[in-house]
Amino acid sequence: MQKIFSLSGRFSLWLTSFINGIQIEDPVVRTLIWSMLLWLIAVWAGWQIFRNKRFLAGMLPSTVLFVLVLDYTGGGNTILWLHLALLLFLFGLTNYKNLQVRWNTSHTDYAESTSFDTLVWVGVLTLGLVAASFIASTFSIKDIMDDLREKSAGGNELRAEALGLEPVKNNATRIGLGKGLPRSFLLSAGPELSTQLVMTISTGELSPMPQNARPTIPRHYWRTLTYSIYTSSGWTNPSILTQDIPADQVLIEASNPDDHILQTEVTFHSAENDRLYWTGRLVSVDVPFKAAWTYGSSLEGDLFAALASVESYQAQSILKNISALELRESSSVYPDWVRDQFLALPDSMPERVLALARDLTASEPNPYDRALAIQNYLREFPYTLDVSTPPVGRDVTDYFLFDLKQGYCDYYATSMVVLARAAGLPARLVVGYANGSYDLERAQYIVTENYAHSWVEIYFANIGWVEFEPTASQNVILYEEINTPTASAQEPLVLKPDFMQRSMHFLEGALKNTWLFFPLIFSCLLLWMGFDSLYLVRADPLRTIQIVYKRLRRLARPITGSASKDQTAHSFASSLVQSLSLVAASSRFRKWFMLSQHEIDQLTEIYSRSLFAPLPLTRVEAHGAVHIWSRLRWRLMLANVLGIIYKISKFRK
Repeated sequence: MQKIFSLSGRFSLWLTSFINGIQIEDPVVRTLIWSMLLWLIAVWAGWQIFRNKRFLAGMLPSTVLFVLVLDYTGGGNTILWLHLALLLFLFGLTNYKNLQVRWNTSHTDYAESTSFDTLVWVGVLTLGLVAASFIASTFSIKDIMDDLREKSAGGNELRAEALGLEPVKNNATRIGLGKGLPRSFLLSAGPELSTQLVMTISTGELSPMPQNARPTIPRHYWRTLTYSIYTSSGWTNPSILTQDIPADQVLIEASNPDDHILQTEVTFHSAENDRLYWTGRLVSVDVPFKAAWTYGSSLEGDLFAALASVESYQAQSILKNISALELRESSSVYPDWVRDQFLALPDSMPERVLALARDLTASEPNPYDRALAIQNYLREFPYTLDVSTPPVGRDVTDYFLFDLKQGYCDYYATSMVVLARAAGLPARLVVGYANGSYDLERAQYIVTENYAHSWVEIYFANIGWVEFEPTASQNVILYEEINTPTASAQEPLVLKPDFMQRSMHFLEGALKNTWLFFPLIFSCLLLWMGFDSLYLVRADPLRTIQIVYKRLRRLARPITGSASKDQTAHSFASSLVQSLSLVAASSRFRKWFMLSQHEIDQLTEIYSRSLFAPLPLTRVEAHGAVHIWSRLRWRLMLANVLGIIYKISKFRK
């Protein structure tokens, strides 16, 4: 039950945000909505095609939805042409089938070769129409104009240079990534680990002390690179923008008084190094360096890397003081640059990976608990360095989750980022070094090659990037749980709104956007009609005609008034036809209402036979009554509406 309420709360939150024009990434709710929509379209198509024999009416919603999705997403048109060809072909065959039924009913003779000739001509016409449409769509006035501009572009540039005009150049440079900052970070059969010393780091958080002391050692990750683009076989980044940063220049300011400013002193012990390491968010460095970030993220202070060939340096960074409560209260509304860059996955991503992400997070009420669910699931996998290289062309995450089921940090971190993105959580992969060993006498971290590590960061709205540790060999990262204090007699108890209160807030917001109720009411009506028609078709024939006739009397009551108990079925039919004639006389729908006389007579005749005929009704007759009623009820509904309008106008006069 708790999971049901959690999912209902997520659905209510998503729909409320949708009404207010706020985008929330929730793949579980999105999948549920699309499933319901496609199910309703399938019910509508089946009802119209098989019950009402209206092929185009049945296929229209699915075709319109298909076209809108392809138009918006910019998907390939090949499948659209195939869909239209199949639609036209089936439309032709359906019409021929209906003609055959009419010919057989009226005992009209037709040649045996008619079926084959019809099949051939329908196929030829379908191919001809689709080919003509395809050829017409290849001509574009915009493309022709663009070609003309390209042909004259060279001449325009020469004329501009002759006039002394030059385009404005940005002082920032886009560069390819050089030595030490590889263009891509590919997963391999296992990292080469060694005890070679890389660097020593002092933070000043602890004073030097004897080796037999037992203090709590602060835990840090020494980051150097972040990756945002998953390629199914590894990681890469978009084009990189670098700018020269002078020594001691402040990149970002601390905005929260609870944040901690950490001073680090880093000394390298390897022969070659051209990048800096830091923890948290880098504020400043006492040496000049090149700041590299993905284009568009510099205003966020979101460094991709810091490049400098130095032997030692001092840096300041910000460590956020974050609680689990703050993370749980963070919303699912993200900036555009976060959604565009850190929720993307390859089109070739296996469906079972996406399904696993939805299954792990479906019942979790907030982004933080969804991230924990993914992290805890991955930490159950055994850690090992003895793994094989993923097969060529095989998605790394899919291979790790469903075949390998063991590995080292690259596999864990990659899989968590992919599952998080599939669950609607912006995530990225970070590489660098884990904490390292701590020398108590010198009060410094000793970082060797075997501490090379990859971990995960997930973006939380109004907080920023938060670290998670999915690798089983590393200690989990814990964020402090802040318990709500017990309410005293002097302090009023403030309760969080329950599900019913959230639902009322949702309804209040929905009432401000009444346009939403039109598709909602239509969907509910369509759903009810589908279930009702299915029930009537499967019920006993006698029961079916009794239900249909009872509904006829009830729906006609506003038009005919209360009927007498002694009134026969045929007498009621005559009274109803007469009343409809009066309504139709002053309406534009006169011709449409006149069709109801024959339908009323047919239903009355079937009902009378069910009462007095010696033989029981057949299922075919019952199905016919349901089919007649499916058309007649709309005419009666309209007649009731017109009758109310007529009475209101007469009352005003």
